[in-house]
Amino acid sequence: MRGHRRGLTLMELLLAVSASAVIALAGTTVLTALTYAAEEQRDLRSVVGKSLAVGARVGAEVREAHAVLAVGDGFVVLWRGDADDDEQPSLAELVRIEAVESDQTLKAYGIADGVADVVYDLAVTDFATETENRIDGGSMVGLNWSRDVAGFELALDDADAQEARLVSYRVTFTAGTLSEVYASAACLRDGGL
Repeated sequence: MRGHRRGLTLMELLLAVSASAVIALAGTTVLTALTYAAEEQRDLRSVVGKSLAVGARVGAEVREAHAVLAVGDGFVVLWRGDADDDEQPSLAELVRIEAVESDQTLKAYGIADGVADVVYDLAVTDFATETENRIDGGSMVGLNWSRDVAGFELALDDADAQEARLVSYRVTFTAGTLSEVYASAACLRDGGL
């Protein structure tokens, strides 16, 4: 009489393959979740780091400014200081901080190298239009402060920008699926005009 053969039946083999597939699927799910979590962590670090750095930079510019000359949708024009003591702003004394929607950057615009300085009359100059024209004409150039900027909102404590003493601002950053808003306020060093 022959002994029983040792081996796996078809049913046992199918059960082993099914168990292995379930374990492999669970492992894949865990690895996918870990990868997603790592990406989220990286994006979170990115937006938080940018928001702190840029928020501090905007605050520093406002605090060091002599006056706000114009504010609008996504930009502010600051008179950095009266370097030549003539009580009138000049092109070299201006900075325009603006969120550029087309490339989602925040830029600070200042006078370009080799451009002749121009003195402005505070009472009649439209600094929003003047700086925009200077940017378009190339006599003001931008320095990138940050990428991934989805919004830049400003509010002043006075309807007349040149009388403002307090500038409130919100900068919205994005990275992947995350969004971070940095909100703060800063007073001008000279308290406005």
